[in-house]
Amino acid sequence: MKRTNIPVHFCFAWLTILVAIIPPTSQPIAKEYPDIELPITPVTPQANSVVDIDADYLTYVTGATETQSNKNSNAAGGIIRLMVDWTLIENKQNDTGKYVLKVEHRHRYTDTSPKAFVIDNVGAVGLIQPILSDQGLRLTNLYWKQQFNQNDTELLIGFLDTTDYIDTYALGNPWNGFSNFIFSTGAGTIAMPDEATFGISVRHMFNEELYGLASLSDGNADSSHPFEAFSKIFDEQALFSSLELGWIESLDQFYTRNLHLIAWQLDGGTRHSTQDSQGINLSATYMIERWIPFLRAGYAEGDASLLSSSVTAGVGFVGLGTGQDSLNLALGWGKPNKALFGTQFDDQYTGELFYKYRLNAHLTFSPNIQYLHTLPLTPEADNSWVWGLRVHFTL
Repeated sequence: MKRTNIPVHFCFAWLTILVAIIPPTSQPIAKEYPDIELPITPVTPQANSVVDIDADYLTYVTGATETQSNKNSNAAGGIIRLMVDWTLIENKQNDTGKYVLKVEHRHRYTDTSPKAFVIDNVGAVGLIQPILSDQGLRLTNLYWKQQFNQNDTELLIGFLDTTDYIDTYALGNPWNGFSNFIFSTGAGTIAMPDEATFGISVRHMFNEELYGLASLSDGNADSSHPFEAFSKIFDEQALFSSLELGWIESLDQFYTRNLHLIAWQLDGGTRHSTQDSQGINLSATYMIERWIPFLRAGYAEGDASLLSSSVTAGVGFVGLGTGQDSLNLALGWGKPNKALFGTQFDDQYTGELFYKYRLNAHLTFSPNIQYLHTLPLTPEADNSWVWGLRVHFTL
């Protein structure tokens, strides 16, 4: 059957038209949910330029009751991260301009990294803690961030991480949210390029509740060799593009009360695929007092994503313990991508329960338990229980 490509390469034109005809509104964004990295973060005006330097370390240990023959039943790895924000431009309208730099070292302690553990050892189609590979030293961010219209319009240009701004929601950040990729950004169906993809992203608030976010970036990005990949952009012309339109109740609840629809496209011939791939994703999150329920779904065509469709639902309950702990549960269904694997595997069912415990301002522990049903790459078993422990230390 012939596919019709989603015309998301025209998303910048659509957004420009909407920006021109719909007047913006102004309202500051604040963090309502602990440890959530907002895609849009205003900076308090300062008299002089300001440099903020932060660092943190994340480690993750996991194990499973069922694995493939002769494969280890556990995996562990870590990430050390250095982040620099250098604010250079400010004015009376609270518009800001700054450089953002993020450098990481991703490493494993065992033969298998946590990222590869599920698909290589357990035998399920999926990822746990996809950020925890053994890639080594890498660039994640190096871009200019400019805000206009009292923060209602934001432009990012440079080496970007698409997971920072595409299909985000309150519990999707693998640094402090769910560990299984089906509950993270993209719901397992968006084929995002590697971090440090050179590109541009534009976000605009049309009024107090409606926003649009469009992006265009290099589909062949390689965060281990970002400048080498950048030099080939114009020769290869393999791009990732997206357009997200959404509703929020207010800007300070961007992650916790958000309904959005996103269309995306990845050109064929990239490091991730041979075919053109495209899809749509829907996400609904609405915080009610201390509860954060969510419902998310995705559909993809092409061979770039692990799943061709998925539906997930769950809830988080915040404010436990000292007020910064949370208990979170999610269930998901996914269909492995036949175009990628060459055969149609059985549908997969996933469950995850995790508790986030903040010991103090610098140290957070997040134990979790997951249930994976159908293991198409492990003929000896049909399901497996997977446990994990995430430890996050911040300076």
